[in-house]
Amino acid sequence: MESLLRDAHRLCFDGPDCMLTYQCRVVLSRFQPSQVDLTGKTRPFDPYKGPKSLVTYFGMALRFVSYFSRVVAPDEYHFSPAADNDGKTMRPEDIIQATEEQLVVWQDIHEMAKQMRMNEQTGTDDDDEEGYNSDLKNRLLQLWMLIICHATGARRYESPLLSFCAMLSIKPSTKSWMEPGNFNSNLSAIIWIVQLLVFYDSALKEQQGSGKTLKLVKAYCDQYLQQTVETPMGEILRWRLLLFKVSGASVGTHEAS
Repeated sequence: MESLLRDAHRLCFDGPDCMLTYQCRVVLSRFQPSQVDLTGKTRPFDPYKGPKSLVTYFGMALRFVSYFSRVVAPDEYHFSPAADNDGKTMRPEDIIQATEEQLVVWQDIHEMAKQMRMNEQTGTDDDDEEGYNSDLKNRLLQLWMLIICHATGARRYESPLLSFCAMLSIKPSTKSWMEPGNFNSNLSAIIWIVQLLVFYDSALKEQQGSGKTLKLVKAYCDQYLQQTVETPMGEILRWRLLLFKVSGASVGTHEAS
């Protein structure tokens, strides 16, 4: 996962390989009304992150992949059952509904990773190791784009990504709500990763002759990355805007719900 993100990040900076224009940076941030400053100008997507922030952001993406592996993809339960107010038991796995496409791609990822791990353990000298790595990164990017473009309708928590973000809002030690500022930081990391991968997927398509980066990014943002659409990012952006408003005040349980 980190290798994929670093490949994407490298295309963001000045040089012969740079494909992230200023115009593209602006479009990538127009789906974030919370980032419009007082002059009414959109703050462009900022790929520049310090080493520590980059590790944190990349780590958040890896945590989601781990969540998908442990909670979403398996047939067996990961979480223990919890009773609701009516006494009915419910687990996150009962609500999450990954699409068939997502699960098929994940199975490919699982098999590729398993084969690469087996080669490492047995010391097998596979001449096609570079090809395995490239295919694995392509499949991981495909999975992320399927996750981002998941139209959930009113059943928002069917989304694996939104379920993961909801988990981030709870302190594991106390089972209480995380402070708005801390939860906001987690959502900021997810949003930045999504921006980066939307750009990277579009840039790769341009390299393959399947369109122009800016036009493709705009299409993604208009359809999937707006607060007014029923997609995982639409909900995450709405949460983030709410957190900006309440970060300096206490929020009751009924309001957080």
